[in-house]
Amino acid sequence: GRVVATLSSEAVKLKDVAPAMWQAIVATEDHRFFQHKGVDLRGLLRAVGSLGRRGGGSTITQQLVKNLVLSQDRTISRKAAEILLSLQIEKRLTKDELLEAYLNNVYWGHGVYGIAAAAAAYYGKTPAQLDVGEAALLAALLPAPEALSPYANPAGARRVRSVALACMAKRGYLDDSQAKTFADAPLPAPLALRPPTDVERSAGLEGSADDVGGVYTGGRGVPRLGRGS
Repeated sequence: GRVVATLSSEAVKLKDVAPAMWQAIVATEDHRFFQHKGVDLRGLLRAVGSLGRRGGGSTITQQLVKNLVLSQDRTISRKAAEILLSLQIEKRLTKDELLEAYLNNVYWGHGVYGIAAAAAAYYGKTPAQLDVGEAALLAALLPAPEALSPYANPAGARRVRSVALACMAKRGYLDDSQAKTFADAPLPAPLALRPPTDVERSAGLEGSADDVGGVYTGGRGVPRLGRGS
């Protein structure tokens, strides 16, 4: 009587995904995606210099390679392989093809892989039907989908959605007034929120809005979760 996973073998074309979806992901995950050749040296140096506190420095291409080919191990050899493979795959696929592959394979929490399954599981929609606010929320979940899930942490979900919308405005995909309008809106009706269970509370999944900022560094009240955990 309980849903444990939502699976989809449907691979959708990029043209069948609302543009706001890939725009939100580029704005939040890899804003120089269309300029670099697979590896963002500035992002990588920033990550090394901050010891990972300002993000992991991985591009969308690197994340795709890691998710499809490599393990999640945090080792120098795995990172080197990821970088070399990313440089090679960028020579063989267009940016649109990379975005399409990423959207069809990324993990969105609760056993949900791929944008077709995510749009259905969270909103009961197809990827083409997603609006800006819905797309921003999905993009915002990617760093830690279970910890930021609107089902378990609605305050956190709204907080990171606002951050994603601000990123979209900063990168020119929205204007500031549009970002504010979507940020002020309640979570979508399909995400009818229930009180967290005792298990969720004990696992630290019901964090306050103030706690959620630490999700990238293992802040108090939010478990340390890497991408895809």
